[in-house]
This record gives sequence, C-alpha cells and structure tokens, in this order.
Amino acid sequence: MSWDVLIGQNRVKEIIKKQLENQRLPHALLFYGPEGTGMDVAAIQLAKILNCKNAKLDSCDTCEDCLKVRTLQHPNIQLIFPLPVGKNEQPDDSPYDKLSDDELKDVMSEIEKKSNNPYHQINIDKANFIKITSIREIRKKTSLTIFSEGKKVVIIFDSDKMTDQAANALLKTLEEPIGDTVLILTTSNKDALLPTIISRCQSIRFDELTPEEISIALQQKENVDLQQSNIIARLANGSYSRALELVKSDLNERRDEAINFIAQILTNNPFKISQTIEKISKDYDRVAIEQMLLLMKMWFRDVLILKEGSQKIINLDQKSRIEKFINIYKTINFNEIFELLDTTLSLLRKNVYIHLIIFSLVINLKKKISS
Repeated sequence: MSWDVLIGQNRVKEIIKKQLENQRLPHALLFYGPEGTGMDVAAIQLAKILNCKNAKLDSCDTCEDCLKVRTLQHPNIQLIFPLPVGKNEQPDDSPYDKLSDDELKDVMSEIEKKSNNPYHQINIDKANFIKITSIREIRKKTSLTIFSEGKKVVIIFDSDKMTDQAANALLKTLEEPIGDTVLILTTSNKDALLPTIISRCQSIRFDELTPEEISIALQQKENVDLQQSNIIARLANGSYSRALELVKSDLNERRDEAINFIAQILTNNPFKISQTIEKISKDYDRVAIEQMLLLMKMWFRDVLILKEGSQKIINLDQKSRIEKFINIYKTINFNEIFELLDTTLSLLRKNVYIHLIIFSLVINLKKKISS
C-alpha cells in the first residue's frame, strides 16, 4: 500500500513528496475535495511514511511499522471520526468509555473495513458528529511517551462533522502545536470548517477522479470487467468510494430499466407510461433516479458514437439493440437530448418535485426523439 494505493491525484503526491524531501512538512494539513477522491487514503499513507524505518518519500510496506499502520493499529497513529454519544457520558470521559459493547464492536468493525480498503467510508450507527472528548484525547495521547520511532500522527476523518465545542478545542491545539506530532484533517465539506482552523493548516485540494482512472482501478483492484468498469466509472461522478458502492449494486438491472424506460416513452401507451412514472416517483430515491438519468445519457452517447461509425461504445452487449434504434430514429438531435437530461439532473439536485421532473422528461424526450 505505497503511494500506488492512492488512485490518480499525481499533483497531490508531488506536493507531499516535495515537502518530505525538503523536510518542510507542516504540523497541520487539511486534505479537502469531493467525497471518495482519496483524502483519507493519502492521510493514512503519509502516516505510514512518517513511521516507516526504511523509506523517506514512500513506504516500504514490509517493515513492522508499515504493517501496523496498514492495519490502523500503530501506537503512533490516532484516528478520530464521528462516534455515538455514550450513555451518561461526562466531559472528562474517554470518547469510548460509555459506549455499549455493540457500539464498540461496530467501531472495531468499521476500522477493520477501513484498514482493508482505505476508500471505505466509516459509517457507525448514531454517530453524527465528532465529540469534544475525541479532540481532548489528542493531547492526552500525544503527551504519552512515544512507543516507537517515527512521528505521532493524528488523522481526523470527516473533520467538518466536529461539534462547535470540538472545533474550538481543536483550534486551541492548532494554536499550540504538540511536539513531534502531525495533524491531518480530511473533509469533503471544507466550507463547514471554522476559517480559523483552515488558516492554521496547509490546505491541499484533491480533484475528482477521471472515469479512466476509476475504470482502471476497478479492473485492477476489484477484478471488474472492462464493460462494467466503464459504466460504473461514468456513474461514479469522480468518486472511487461511490464506484465501490456501485460494484455491489444491481447495476445491470438498473441499466436495463433505464433502457426499457426509453423504449416505453416511445410507445403510444399513455396508461403504461403513467404507471411507470408513478412507480419511479414512488419507489426510487433521488440517488437511484440520478443513476437512471446517467445511464440514459450513456445509452444515447452509445447511439451517437455507433451512428458516427465508431465501435467504442460502453454498452457492448447492447450493440444490436442500439443499431435497431438507429435504424428507426434517424433524425435525432443529440445535443438537445443531452441538454434535456442535464437539465433534468440539475432539477433533481435542486430537490424539485420528483413526479413533475419525470413527467416533464417523458413529454420532452418523446418530442425530441419522434420529431
């Protein structure tokens, strides 16, 4: 799990490597960017490098320290993330003191998942924010005698979820740096952090991943085939974490539903179309509808590509169906269709009434294809 574990983000890797090479790593870093783009991964990797006995710019991945960081069990590494509030929890308690056995098992399970896949998003039931007790624990733990060579590293995942009290406590820690300790904050919502916290960290921005980067990673890391990885990569919106969720979903079924929805729109059966609109409005959440719209865009993209003579379509198994569609509908304005689908996606993200969005899409898409 050297720097290769971080998908893409070459600019970020070069920034951090240069800091390490020049021995100018700041005491506090803020990794921010779209969710699922690797902020947590980079934080864990940097913590490993700072504690590796055999390397300066990258980890060896074989020494005892590397293995301990990889499993997130190194004594120099402190992880902070949202936790449930324990029953009768007091300000001086450890953040774990009053958690139930089931809650502690849940925490340990999520840490294990994170160690197995650093792109895993830690998700613990009833854990909505980072508690002040977790932030206070930073000074308690870092004041202890270091257990091994290397640096103490505190990683605060989802740092935007700190309570006001926790944020103010962290600010005090940032104003008075703790010895040989590096603090790394990660967030996909930088604007939710106190400006004073941001100003005391060196901020490093992470970019959305390209579909190509996601597709290659899915093939290499998850053994996803080329066609499926290409479809997932275009639905993931630049997030590898979202791509991993899609790997586990019934994506082929969703794709077939999207294609059948297009076919149904073009029929002259208002009753069936009305039933479908009702079903989508009732049974699909906004994420599922967004996926359906993106799958529809992908379908029309393949229609356009095949019509222009290229064979580089994503839905390879649908080639004959696409060719049949092209033979029937020969005068489609693809720019108008893509614009309609983008407008529908925009309305969906603005929380416009779902039934109205789908109804409008059906009416307008039928006009644009059949005209």
